[in-house]
Amino acid sequence: MDVVTAYVAKGFEPVRATFADHTAELGDGGGAFCAYVDGEPVVDVWGGQIRPGRPWRAGNRAVLMSLTKGLATLCVQVLVDRGWVDVDAPVSTYWPAFAAAGKAEVLVRHVLTHTAGVLGFPGQRELLQLDGTGWDDYEAIADGLAAATLSWTPGTSHGYHALTYGWLLSELVYRVTGQRAGGFFHEEIAVPLGLDTRIGTPPAEQPLVAPVLPFSFAGLPPEFERLYEARQARTRDPGTLAGQAFAARDGATFLDRVDTFFAGPGVLAAEIPSVNGTSTARGIARLFALLAMGGELDGVRLLSPETVAAFSTVRVKSPDALSDDGPGALLVPRTLGYIGNFAAPGQSPRYGPTPEAYGAEGGGGEIGICDPVNRVSIGFVRSHLAMSGAFSARLIDTLYRCLAERS
Repeated sequence: MDVVTAYVAKGFEPVRATFADHTAELGDGGGAFCAYVDGEPVVDVWGGQIRPGRPWRAGNRAVLMSLTKGLATLCVQVLVDRGWVDVDAPVSTYWPAFAAAGKAEVLVRHVLTHTAGVLGFPGQRELLQLDGTGWDDYEAIADGLAAATLSWTPGTSHGYHALTYGWLLSELVYRVTGQRAGGFFHEEIAVPLGLDTRIGTPPAEQPLVAPVLPFSFAGLPPEFERLYEARQARTRDPGTLAGQAFAARDGATFLDRVDTFFAGPGVLAAEIPSVNGTSTARGIARLFALLAMGGELDGVRLLSPETVAAFSTVRVKSPDALSDDGPGALLVPRTLGYIGNFAAPGQSPRYGPTPEAYGAEGGGGEIGICDPVNRVSIGFVRSHLAMSGAFSARLIDTLYRCLAERS
């Protein structure tokens, strides 16, 4: 596959070489990698194809999957910095109806740390169809969330709010600003920073977005697929916490149909702030460069250093209530809305060698990283979802070797 280089700074050529050597790992799709150091781009490369026979180009975007949650987080982070939202206030302070069914004690910080206990809502199986209909009915979703009951007492347990995370934050943004997360992100964050990144992609921009291709197990031992299927069986069961969190219906979730679910123009256009953001790698790297630089990039200040630091501190590191992996379960550290640096058994730290690094990621390989110590940010996107993060890990390792040699 051809590898196109928009820019590689002196000393970072090995990153391009690593990308070129392993581009085949993008499978039947394409992808891109971009990194910033000290607020300046040092690597911007891409390769593969957006569609069969059409090479990936500079403006092409990938669906971000759960990396979208990082975009939704930044919206609330901006509101906190402006003094419009208090992370220690109940959500019902801004959205009174949300206090129903025992949720008056759910704080904004509980939502940001996935400890709120609001995994689903009444009627979601009927509303959220696997063909994508219902996912843009924001009023019905908000009414459902307001009527939802708790899966645990807020703050006493931790579990991945796979879909409700984005909708809860978006409704919070709406109650405070009159805009939902997609519109607020575009006007208040993407336009000032020049990001080619969206939560809800207008039809005119959708041709830039690569189709999502189903998960690939290529190159992995057979047990990886068996483990994935065992976990998915739990997620497909609406009677489990995982099934509630992923809105399981008819023995499936949207993850089982990513190629058809995200193919619909209505799904891409909708504001689904947990899963349907789209971006180039450059857009993600710039977004996290804002955080790496203490809230200001290219003369645009959106956050104070104090707010950046507050959202980067790990607040929760406990087992996920959605998992039944037992005592050996991987403990993922969570900050206010982001993921702290961690390492799976036998692997390097996910976000590079700096313990203070943090980020967001999407199922299938998309990743955004902020290293506030070295003032490094990284964006990696791909369209053919992979069960292995080996490609991005190689690129991250190579980038840090270049940094070490430069110093």
